[in-house]
Amino acid sequence: MPLGTYTNLPTTMPIVTVNQSTENKAKRYELLKIAAKLLPSERVADCSRYSIGGGDVDLVHDPNTQTGHFENVAVCGSTWTCPVCASRLSYEKQLELEVFFDVVEDRHGTVITVAFTMQHEHGELLTNVKGDFNAALCAFKSGRSWSLFKQRYGIVGDVTAKEPKHGVNGWHYHAHVAFVSEMALNGAEIDEMRAWIKDRWSKQLGKRGRYASYEHGAVLTVQTAHDTANYISKWGTASELTLSEHKDGEGFTPFQLLDQVQQGGDGADRAAALFREYAEATKGDARIRFSRGLLGHFGLDKDMLADLVAERIEQAEHEAVDDGALLPKVVVASLKYWEWAHVVKKGARGQLLRYVARGKASLVWDFLESIGLPRPGSRAWVKRWLEIFITSLWSSGSRQIELIAEFERLKPLAIEHGLDDLYEKARQEAMGWKAA
Repeated sequence: MPLGTYTNLPTTMPIVTVNQSTENKAKRYELLKIAAKLLPSERVADCSRYSIGGGDVDLVHDPNTQTGHFENVAVCGSTWTCPVCASRLSYEKQLELEVFFDVVEDRHGTVITVAFTMQHEHGELLTNVKGDFNAALCAFKSGRSWSLFKQRYGIVGDVTAKEPKHGVNGWHYHAHVAFVSEMALNGAEIDEMRAWIKDRWSKQLGKRGRYASYEHGAVLTVQTAHDTANYISKWGTASELTLSEHKDGEGFTPFQLLDQVQQGGDGADRAAALFREYAEATKGDARIRFSRGLLGHFGLDKDMLADLVAERIEQAEHEAVDDGALLPKVVVASLKYWEWAHVVKKGARGQLLRYVARGKASLVWDFLESIGLPRPGSRAWVKRWLEIFITSLWSSGSRQIELIAEFERLKPLAIEHGLDDLYEKARQEAMGWKAA
């Protein structure tokens, strides 16, 4: 499979100026194309390619943020390999964690976040690095010493997030663990915990022939509920896709590897191989995990937590509306499933999103016409609609009645454009079968 830049579009339309949030969202769709090409047999390959149930895809403009998004699109839900889903799920998980940590704080508990790291060597496979790291972390949280530690500091569970990166020394695998205590711990107790955790982590790594510096191997912090939630759920955020900062001190994130592939050049093939290795090594893993019984300890379950999140979002939106600070979102255009398929085939989802963010239907359709989609109501559009109707009516399931009604409404347009023969053919070949 050839590697290189996949953003060239068959269009003379100028690139519109958009804010950074929209640019990041558009970039994620462009990187999604790369992930799909690298992993053609994985679910990410079909992400955002099809409408749900064969219905229309709505192109929605948010005037409050000057951004756009697509609705009624089937997504893959992969937090590891999909730039689009990872960003969305990261935001949702941040809200979920923030609500949960607020509950802990309301009950006078304490959340202690520890970043665990481990040394790694150039050329090591990610599966090997990950295996030793996870074994050490599992041993860290087991045994009599751990039980006594939990009892001493009121630890009732934890939330764990894992994250791999690739740098000059190979794969770097680390975890952010939020230990939840039902006690209001003071500074002296926090310092005691820090020393114990650092020492125990070093010993567990040593048993597996690994090591980490005492200073950086286990870094403990205590933050607010919001900051902790943001820290734990940071994967897939805009910071991973900011083009001005491809690399940090710990290496490339997986989505930055995708960006390397997209840019082409000498490192593209290597970046592609690393991304495939990463996808295979993380397959089936949970990216963020609540320890067993943690939610129940605070009288919650997953559904109850989801309800609390929904309530918080609804309350914030109501307050914004009441204050007059929130404008309604606008559907600037709706695309038939075959129109959306054309956008996907042209690799134009990211660029389309930039036009949707401007909020003008005329701009959106100027762009869509430039990539070969006829404008609704035009002769080319009616002709294409009728041709698809002939072949798709009987595969449309529950949408048959809706399609037939739309077919009847198109008759005046078909006659106006001189397509009455094609219209009658569609009636005979599609609806005629229905009568039979």
